[in-house]
Amino acid sequence: MGTDSESDPVAVIIDGADQTDIDFGYYNQGAAVGNRVWDDLNGNGLQDVGETGIANVMVTMTVDYNGDDTDDVTVVTTTDAQGFYSFGQLLLDENYSGETTPAYSINVATPSGMEITLLNVGSNDQLDSNDPSGTIVSPSKGETDVTAAGNPTSELAIAGYDFGFKTSALPVELTSFTGSLTDCKVLLKWSAASELNFSHYEIQRSEDGRIFANIGKKVSSETITAADYTFIDTNANDENYYRLKMVDKDETFEYSNIINLDLDCKKVDGIKVYPNPLSDPQLTVELYTESLNTTLVITDMTGRVIQTYILDTEFGQNTLRINTGDLPNGIYFIYESINSAASPVKFIKIN
Repeated sequence: MGTDSESDPVAVIIDGADQTDIDFGYYNQGAAVGNRVWDDLNGNGLQDVGETGIANVMVTMTVDYNGDDTDDVTVVTTTDAQGFYSFGQLLLDENYSGETTPAYSINVATPSGMEITLLNVGSNDQLDSNDPSGTIVSPSKGETDVTAAGNPTSELAIAGYDFGFKTSALPVELTSFTGSLTDCKVLLKWSAASELNFSHYEIQRSEDGRIFANIGKKVSSETITAADYTFIDTNANDENYYRLKMVDKDETFEYSNIINLDLDCKKVDGIKVYPNPLSDPQLTVELYTESLNTTLVITDMTGRVIQTYILDTEFGQNTLRINTGDLPNGIYFIYESINSAASPVKFIKIN
C-alpha cells in the first residue's frame, strides 16, 4: 500500500472506510533481436553439431521510423566470443509513437576469407541462414533473443535471425610447383590435391618477375584426388620467372608462387663426332636440334649415301651413339639431313 505498485492480485480489507492507495504500475516492455553468426563448415546452409560461432563480426541494424525507405537510425554491434549478437531495448524509442511500426533490417559484414553460405535452406528458420546482405526483422514487445536464453537450442521465433558463412574455396589446392633445366629447355611440374569445380591452369613466364605473359594452358582433370601436371618450355630465356594462374569455373583466379630458373644454353650449329679416327664400331655424335627425331646420313668420298640413321632426339643438345660396324675402313662424311646449311663432318674408320 502507499506510493508503490501493488502485486496483482492484492488482498484488501473492506471496513467501511475509503481506501485510495491501492496502485498498480506498468511499464512499456521493449523487444530484442539477436542470434548467432556461425561458421558453416560443410557449406550446407544449416547449423550442424560442431559448427561454432564467429567472433568479432560487425552486425548493423537500421531503423526507418516513418516508412519513407530512409534509414533514420543506424546501430552497430559485434558478435561475442561465441558468435552471438543482440540488439535490445527496441520499440521504446521516443521517436516511435506507436502509430506506425518502425521497419528494422540487419546487415552482417562478411568475415575475411569467407563467403555467404546457402540461404534459407529448408523450412526451419532456427537452423538455416538469413541473408547477411540485408534481412528485414520484426521485433515484438516482450520477446527477447537467443543470446539471453538459457538454452540457445530452444529458440523463440524472434531469435531466427542467424547468419552463416563458409570459408572461401580456393580455385585449386596446389601442393607443389617446381622447375628444372634439361639441356636448352625448362621442365615445369606441379601437383594439386583436388580440383573440384576448377577450370584450367595458365602457365606464365616473365624475364623480370613483374610482367608476365601466357605461354601455355593445361585444362583441369576435375578430380577430387591428387593430380599431376608437366609443361615443357622450349623457348626459355636466359633468365626466367614462372607462375601459374589458377582459374576456377566462375572465372575467379589465384596465382601460385613464383619460381626462378636461369638457363645457360648456347645453340651449336653442326655436329661433332668422336673418336676420330674411329677404331671402335660405336661413333658418338653431338648435335643441337629442335626436333623429336633426327636423320643422320653417312656418305663416302664421292657423296654416295652409305648409311642412314633415324634417331629419337630431344629439344636442345643431344649426345647420340651409332653403330658403324658394317662400314669398311675408309674416309666418310656425316651430316644431319634436316640441317642443309651445316657442312658435313669428316671422320676416318680404321681397324
